[in-house]
Amino acid sequence: MISINNFINGEFVPPNSNQYLDVYEPATGLIYSNVADSNSNDVENAYQSAQSAFKFWSGISVEERAAEKSGKHRTGIQDKRIGPIPQRPPTRGHYAEFRGRCGG
Repeated sequence: MISINNFINGEFVPPNSNQYLDVYEPATGLIYSNVADSNSNDVENAYQSAQSAFKFWSGISVEERAAEKSGKHRTGIQDKRIGPIPQRPPTRGHYAEFRGRCGG
């Protein structure tokens, strides 16, 4: 199961509470991931990080920002990923299964 942490200052970090909330798949009612149960300390850390990032990004040229966005000049920000989220593409069989469970 995937646990999704807070993304603060370019890194995925666990919540200060070390607690997570379950995320349910609405069609099946099954838990498919957990997300950080953030508190005011997490919000403050994210806010301080955002202020620092704003100072940096607003101090560089449009051309430098565009180069970062296009991948020509990488600071590593785009490399921070949680990995692929498993997904099952819907098919007619899935819809039929869902309708059957719902009595439809």
